[in-house]
Amino acid sequence: MKKICTSLLIAISVYSNAQSNLNVKLNEINFGASSSPYNLIKLNDLIIFAAVRNADEGLEPWCYNSVTKKSVLLKDIYAGHNSGIPPNSLFVKLNNKVYFLAQQNSSGYQIWETNGTPAGTVKATDINSNYSIEQLVVVGNKIFFYQNKELWSFDTVSNNLLQLKTFEYSGNVKLYSFNNQLFLAANDGISGKEIWKSDGTVAGTILLKDIALNSGSSISNDFKILTLNNGKFYFIANTSTGYQLYESDGTTVGTVSIKPIQGMGELNGASAGNYFVFSGFDPAAGGFEPWISDGTSVGTTILKDILPGNTSSMGISKFFKLNNKIYFESNSNGISPAYGNYIWETDGTVAGTVLFNTPTNNVLYGTSSDNQHLVLTKPNEWNRFWITNGNSALTFEITGLGMSSDSNFVDLNSKIYLGGSIAKYGMELLSLDPISQQATLASDISRYESASPHSYDLLNDNLIFIASDREFNNQIYKRDKATQQISRLTNFTSGSSSIGMFTNFDDPFIKVGNYLYTKNSSPNFRSVFYRTDGTAANSVMIPTPDTTTNDVAMHVNLNDNSLLFAGYNNITGTELWKIDNNSNIPVLVKDISTDNMGSMYNTDPKAVAFNGNAYFVAKENGKLGIWKSDGTPANTSKAIQFTFQDGTDGDIKVVGSLNNQLLFTSRKENSSNFGNTELFVSNGDQASAVLLKSHSTPFGSGNINRDIEVLNNKLFYIVTGYPGGVYSTDGTVAGTTEVLQGNFFGDIKLKKCGNQLFFTNNNATQLWRTDGTTTGAQNLTSNFTSIKDMVCNGNYLYFLNGESQKVWRSNGIASNTMPLDIFITNDDNQLLTNENILKLASDNDKLYLTVFTKDHGNELYEVTDTMPVFLATTETDVKNTNSIANIQVYPNPITDVFSIKTKGDDKIETIKIFDTSGKLVKDIVFNNNKINIADLSSGLYFLKIKTNKGDFFTKIIKK
Repeated sequence: MKKICTSLLIAISVYSNAQSNLNVKLNEINFGASSSPYNLIKLNDLIIFAAVRNADEGLEPWCYNSVTKKSVLLKDIYAGHNSGIPPNSLFVKLNNKVYFLAQQNSSGYQIWETNGTPAGTVKATDINSNYSIEQLVVVGNKIFFYQNKELWSFDTVSNNLLQLKTFEYSGNVKLYSFNNQLFLAANDGISGKEIWKSDGTVAGTILLKDIALNSGSSISNDFKILTLNNGKFYFIANTSTGYQLYESDGTTVGTVSIKPIQGMGELNGASAGNYFVFSGFDPAAGGFEPWISDGTSVGTTILKDILPGNTSSMGISKFFKLNNKIYFESNSNGISPAYGNYIWETDGTVAGTVLFNTPTNNVLYGTSSDNQHLVLTKPNEWNRFWITNGNSALTFEITGLGMSSDSNFVDLNSKIYLGGSIAKYGMELLSLDPISQQATLASDISRYESASPHSYDLLNDNLIFIASDREFNNQIYKRDKATQQISRLTNFTSGSSSIGMFTNFDDPFIKVGNYLYTKNSSPNFRSVFYRTDGTAANSVMIPTPDTTTNDVAMHVNLNDNSLLFAGYNNITGTELWKIDNNSNIPVLVKDISTDNMGSMYNTDPKAVAFNGNAYFVAKENGKLGIWKSDGTPANTSKAIQFTFQDGTDGDIKVVGSLNNQLLFTSRKENSSNFGNTELFVSNGDQASAVLLKSHSTPFGSGNINRDIEVLNNKLFYIVTGYPGGVYSTDGTVAGTTEVLQGNFFGDIKLKKCGNQLFFTNNNATQLWRTDGTTTGAQNLTSNFTSIKDMVCNGNYLYFLNGESQKVWRSNGIASNTMPLDIFITNDDNQLLTNENILKLASDNDKLYLTVFTKDHGNELYEVTDTMPVFLATTETDVKNTNSIANIQVYPNPITDVFSIKTKGDDKIETIKIFDTSGKLVKDIVFNNNKINIADLSSGLYFLKIKTNKGDFFTKIIKK
């Protein structure tokens, strides 16, 4: 039988080395922040409104398309975080466009127009003034506004902006459109405050009538008008004989008094078309009651004396029209003399003027945009709203969301659109179904609050991490590998408030058997641990009353059953505590020392566990030593302690464990170097401690770095300073050797990946690799900003270069150490300037990223590509039966079917077959020794056979 010895380096990748990007999917967890949409206005099937998307944009115009169900930013008018839409934003509709006030800078307002598209959103004209504008009123093709005592008009056809007239101070000036003319009440300094009209020209801006002759003012209160279908409008004027109800057809001659009115300076009411109802005063009826008018003297009379006697039933009441009826507020229910808040309805008749049955204490708020629904609210609860179509039995409260006290409601396609706040999303655009009475999210514009997913770890092949959403704050989440679904496992609360976990971005989980633990972090006003087994039922908060553990305290897994940790309280100081997996009660293991602040205060946090004991650094009588504990007080004792001639303890530190032996370091006695240069090995006691290697030299500055890795049953460590280098040890003096000599300093990281060890140097600006041999060590690349988050996936090393927009990948070859761009497949935008990848994690199948964008904040992104597999193995003892170790693959080459046979107790679990491009072509759960590949084309393929003893790689040829 012919024996072949070869060295086979097999690189299998789903993509060629030319691959330069990773496809990623956004898995948004925190949908929070609020766009706070307001001033909604309908334009065909569109809704135009003002909203804020993120912290880099202010209040700007947006458009929601009810057909596509999407919202788009129409224009970032004032670039940057400033608002293009002023707080008193005004929107009006004219000729299939919406016009509104905006500003591109602080120099003054402008009038803009939009047809509902970004391209159609343009500046119409400059106003060049920052004085407040309360109204935009459409008259024909012109838009009127009143600003700083000046009346202006803008012609939307000619784009001509014209100042029509300057008045004296006139108080609150309101503008009205009637019969293609504008009407207002203002004081020109000659005639007093009287009614003026304008056709949008200077010549056509004239006094309607000087009712109170000379400088007297006929309009003493707010100028309010009501119109009837007879082509006239009605108002209250103050004449020499008192208040009178006037009518006007828009001409001087047609502006006449129809009836004296007592005790009312303005016309407060609503019109039904052929009559209007208003709040009128009649001394004989006892005060203010609802009145009605058809525009004639005879037809202007009290409608109903709701509260007979000398008491008014109405105060400053609101009136609205709905379904040919007028709804108004009253202080009385018409039965009891007690005051309250009531709503009445009327069809213009005494018999038809009745109490509208509503929930207790409701008052009128307004109507929806097309007057299809009446909106009610409550005094002192102005953010609660009820909707009614005029049928009191169908009146319902909008529940399940928060609302602003200045909300508006738009009728569109049998739905009501409004701005409302949902716990998960914040204040966003919602759609309310009046039939089901349910509000649903229509458009979530603002999502820039961060989930900040972090503390990534694996438990039963599932990704566990901590993330925050708007509703629950920081909680524990799981990404289930089988279902590929992300779920929140916890809802840690304080009373009724879901304040969540206090956790830092770099906090780790500690794995103890089938559980993960993490501690409460800064600000640490609650003393707790959190524990999960990956299920909601067994994810708990474990209080540690009066005992805290700081961010760098010792934590170690003991026997996969207990978490040992250094905890502080005011009685013992910082001492050894434990939590068992089957208990929710922390227990003090031992008060080791009476030293000030406790035995483990400010001691080195690194610890290891093996052979049923944990080894850690503690201080007794002021001296450091390595202690061991099996979690019981009786078996917690000092294991190793050095006492130098000068009385010091050598600053002893735990390094790690290898083959059930403890590795630790100390300073060299009588050395001027204060670094830990001496590497020891021990069976866990003082007597068996052996010096493996001293890295101390005269005038040297060496120090054994604490980050270690195990590769090929050897522990690798790095000595920083001078002399420095990479070393490995098998736990014997002879087996402790130098792998690479060099000057190492700064942030040192090591990561095992496949058959290679990757490590950093020069403050993590250089990436190196070794296969464990001196000849196999090489510098892959330099000039990084700061290498971080090194993870292994498919025997490729992935890492980040500081906070950048790329993921780096290496297979241990310099030419194949390359940056990969990310392409976001389910978002409208790719990464912009200052948007970066913050964290990187792997579940051994996929990569996961924490990415910051200005629109989404810090969120979870998942690489959707099938990850490449790099196989680097030495294939030896290859016989013509393809027998390797305890596995046989035969026949080879293969026609249709091949078999796999194992020796000994090796058990095959899965078989993966890759083509030469690296594409996974078959993924088989092994249940017999016959594998059919008849469906594969002829050629070379690679097998990855997973067994209970590890992975086996080889190649096959399909005939």
